[in-house]
Amino acid sequence: MHANVPFAGLALTTACVDFWGQLVNDYETIVKRHPKNVARRIQAGIPDRLRGMVWQLISHALDPELEMVYSELLKRESSHEKVIRLDLPRTFPNHEYFRDKDGAGQNALYNVVRAYSLFDQEVGYCQGIPFIVGPLLIHMAEDEAFCTLVRLMQFYNLRGHYTPSMEDLHMRLYQFEKLLEVHHPDLSRHLNAQGIQTTMYASQWYMTFFAYKFPLSMVYRIIDIIFAEGVESLHRFAVALMRANRARLLLLNFEDLLTFLKNGLFDIYQSQEVKLVQDATNVKVTAKQLDQWACEYHQEARRLASEQSIIDSLRRECKRLEADLRRSEKQVAEMSEEQCQIASQLVQERVKLEDAMAREKALQEENLNLQKQLDDEREKGDERVKDQLDELIGWKSRLMMENAELEGQVKELETQVVATKMQLCMAEAEKMELQAAVGR
Repeated sequence: MHANVPFAGLALTTACVDFWGQLVNDYETIVKRHPKNVARRIQAGIPDRLRGMVWQLISHALDPELEMVYSELLKRESSHEKVIRLDLPRTFPNHEYFRDKDGAGQNALYNVVRAYSLFDQEVGYCQGIPFIVGPLLIHMAEDEAFCTLVRLMQFYNLRGHYTPSMEDLHMRLYQFEKLLEVHHPDLSRHLNAQGIQTTMYASQWYMTFFAYKFPLSMVYRIIDIIFAEGVESLHRFAVALMRANRARLLLLNFEDLLTFLKNGLFDIYQSQEVKLVQDATNVKVTAKQLDQWACEYHQEARRLASEQSIIDSLRRECKRLEADLRRSEKQVAEMSEEQCQIASQLVQERVKLEDAMAREKALQEENLNLQKQLDDEREKGDERVKDQLDELIGWKSRLMMENAELEGQVKELETQVVATKMQLCMAEAEKMELQAAVGR
């Protein structure tokens, strides 16, 4: 227990002091020998100054090794630190131990909640957890509160209230609905007719042990019963609240009904924790009923999970088909755009083809004209060649005649040369004869 936290305390009789002293000193023996007396004493309320120790004894939370684990966890960082810091001022803001920012209470609350977020990383941090840790810290030290929280989570099946799927929370809300049907069917029908579901108003009851609304003195009494009888005892307090407010609830419609369930439901027990515990004790809840409804819930949960699996599979298939459709639409759009481009190119090519055909036709006509001109030129050329050939033949004939004449002249000249040479020889002979004659 934190030394600076005041308590009203209980006026204890000698017999009461003796009982609690014996229980603290030898818990296991006293519980085995006097279980009904222990239950009755706990229902009457554990003395404030012994409450923290008794809670630890009942839950077997005294664990030095786990306290060492806590010391090690304090040295580590948690990914949830920021959101834990944000939630701390909203946890018991009016209680003197927790109301000061960076005060001893908020620091202790921060340490325990942060350490648990590291200890159980599947749960991590959930907003309801500080409301469980706060009452523990008021009655015990940080490391003891951590160990007790771990026991509540593990051995009292409180953990399933804070896992991502909150499977045990939903199961207990289902059990509460069934209890309401059994104990107050008219109220159950009225809530159903107004569209009010337990998840709209009762989740916080089971996640905080009613600590988010009830004064802590009343919460301590509720936690006494929870440690002694289990988290299932919350059902009796929930039904007792509904029973005490039944007449008022039956008169309200949806909006006023939901507002009253969240805020006004607790006023009837203001400062009357003894009456609350008595009324809750009078609510009959059997383990057989709870087990049956738990079985029903899990069967329904499996069926819904199977259906959900099918739905998820269909959704995935639908998403795949939608993705295929989007791809097909994109392809169609691209093909349409490509078709438009091809059509545009086709028009352009047709224009080019028509231009080419026109040019070809013009070229063909020009070719015909040129061919005609060529033929005409050929005809004219043939006549010119014939004239030139005739002229050449005539020229050749004349040349041959001239050559014949020249040959005749050459022969005549050759004859003359021969005759001249003979005359020259004869003249030389005569000259030599004359020279000879002269010489003689």
